[in-house]
Amino acid sequence: MKDGLMSMFITDLADATPDWLTALLRERGALGRGHVVQIAHRRVNASSAVAHLHVRYSTDAPASVPEHLVLKLTNPELEGRMPRRNRPEIALYRALDGATDALPIVRCFDARYVIGPTDRFQLLLEDPSATTHVAHLYSAVPPTMDQCEQIVDALATVHARFWGDLALSERLEASRRLEFHSAAPSRAFVDWSNEIMPRFLADLGDRLPTGRRALYEHIGATLPERVLDRHTSSAHLTLTQGDVHLGNFLYPRDPAAHQPYIIDWKRAGFTLGANDLAYMMALYWFPPIRAQRELPLLRRYHERLLALGVTRYSWADLWDDYRLSVLRQLFEAIWGWSVQQNSTIWWNHLERVTLAIEDLGCLDTT
Repeated sequence: MKDGLMSMFITDLADATPDWLTALLRERGALGRGHVVQIAHRRVNASSAVAHLHVRYSTDAPASVPEHLVLKLTNPELEGRMPRRNRPEIALYRALDGATDALPIVRCFDARYVIGPTDRFQLLLEDPSATTHVAHLYSAVPPTMDQCEQIVDALATVHARFWGDLALSERLEASRRLEFHSAAPSRAFVDWSNEIMPRFLADLGDRLPTGRRALYEHIGATLPERVLDRHTSSAHLTLTQGDVHLGNFLYPRDPAAHQPYIIDWKRAGFTLGANDLAYMMALYWFPPIRAQRELPLLRRYHERLLALGVTRYSWADLWDDYRLSVLRQLFEAIWGWSVQQNSTIWWNHLERVTLAIEDLGCLDTT
């Protein structure tokens, strides 16, 4: 995508006017004739400033022009607290440059990022949730099994498509945010973990059950270097979404006619594909449901990878990568504590991922 003119960059949802959208869509080649007559805004409560746009065009506009769009802009307060958090999503859509037709990724019409005292971004996407798909709010409740299978199939499609794509890896690495625990690990992840773990343990004190402190100390001392070593080989790495839960997918009203879509790529990275699965199952699911679904979904994911052309990646490889990724999710809970995330989120993450580490014998990977 070309940067275009700064006049096309807005910082308030109220600035999404018919004239602005007409000029932007013309710049992007999506509106060759006609113009936008009216925009109905429906704002939603989200971590960014987000509005669904219902657009009405002049009668001479082409039939292919999108009537439903979603606009995402910067939330300055959250950007100040978690800098650069949306930069990877903008980098991803710019790297794809609109080439998403065969992928479970919605069409992007505009993706811009401006660095400043407070970074700003602008993202304009097609909105299938208004017509062919169903959206769900963020929820800690697990998806249904049918939704899980759609999620796994969509992830496998994206993972297989970008398996070993080092050019994409370099572009995403250049947009690295300050969440060192996610995406492609670096020496900064090791340094961050060495600094954060003692503070985390000191803050929790005797609220940790017996034995947990020693477990976390051992993982903190061994895992970051292990994860870094695994990535140094550059073997079997791929594009990951990084925040896999019920609310970050659009589910087709008619599965025979449409595929699901993966949305919200602010944690886009290049790492182990198994990290997306571990995030969904080990971080969000308590043992009873995880024990029932974990292996069938991992098997489904692996079979789909192979069917889509991934080679020299055995079931044993996936199982090792998955258990390593489960261990890594411990740092997701610790990161949540460090940024003052709601304790009902990070504390439950901590409990669930600890149980998964014990159930799966994940320490055998260190």
